Amino acid sequence: AFGQLDGGRAVRLQPGVVGARVNEVLKPFGYRFPPDPASIRSAMAGGIVMNNASGMNCGTHANSDRQLVSARIILPDGTILDTGDAESKDAFRKSHPDFISGIEAIRDEVNADKKLADRIRYKYSIKNVTGLNILPFVLFTDPFDIITHLMVGSEGTLGFLAEVTMKTGHLYPHSASAMLYFKDIKD
Repeated sequence: AFGQLDGGRAVRLQPGVVGARVNEVLKPFGYRFPPDPASIRSAMAGGIVMNNASGMNCGTHANSDRQLVSARIILPDGTILDTGDAESKDAFRKSHPDFISGIEAIRDEVNADKKLADRIRYKYSIKNVTGLNILPFVLFTDPFDIITHLMVGSEGTLGFLAEVTMKTGHLYPHSASAMLYFKDIKD
């Protein structure tokens, strides 16, 4: 199940929706699902997000992590957290205060080390979509934004992604690609 939001500018998806189907639904609105893995015709939204899928046409600006708005997560203890719902976040803050303070402590420790924080920012400024995603610790201050984005690339090790809301990209009427050759690295 899924649905377009805000005239197609965002989309809410459950994990079993195939990426190409999302594009079919968004097309009449003039939008598309930004991650474009080569497997878009068979890859499902949950796998695309949890693997931080991107694709050759989306560089770093449109990978799953950059397009993620919120997530409905089922944690290993069975708790359901919807990071796009204020009531869910309030309930989680009350039921899991140590979890929240732990996220904040890691965030603060990482950001206190300027060299480390700068290295993390640099590593994610280039195509870097493998492994656990640690960029949220330097990109966000809100613990729920951090939790949401930590799910990206976790491949299910941190929790189950039950639903996701993502920004969409503009669907251009024409597209092309090219292979460019240079005689050396400086060119």
